[in-house]
Amino acid sequence: MCRRQHGAAFATYAQFNPGDFKWISGEDVVKVFETQADAGWCFCSECGSSLAGTDKGKITAITLGSVEGDPGIKPELHIFAGSKAEWDVINDDLPQFDEWPPDTWKPPSRAR
Repeated sequence: MCRRQHGAAFATYAQFNPGDFKWISGEDVVKVFETQADAGWCFCSECGSSLAGTDKGKITAITLGSVEGDPGIKPELHIFAGSKAEWDVINDDLPQFDEWPPDTWKPPSRAR
């Protein structure tokens, strides 16, 4: 999903507790596309940029490509490395996971 959604080899997100996030501007042009039950993606309705991920209607992650300036954090790991583009080469020593790492947030199931 990330390659298609972002038109790039990968997407870089920062996850956080929903209560720790607040839009400082532009919230009125943010729209949500729900890709599955309780989960979705925020995007700018003016330019189409991907902005954030949601869970149960709350923002839980933000695309770092949309952040202006240095976010003050560095990558910690690679997820979904098992489905990366064949031509993409990961050239660092960060942990790699084929899917979600153990003991982390996972998207809600489509089955109810």
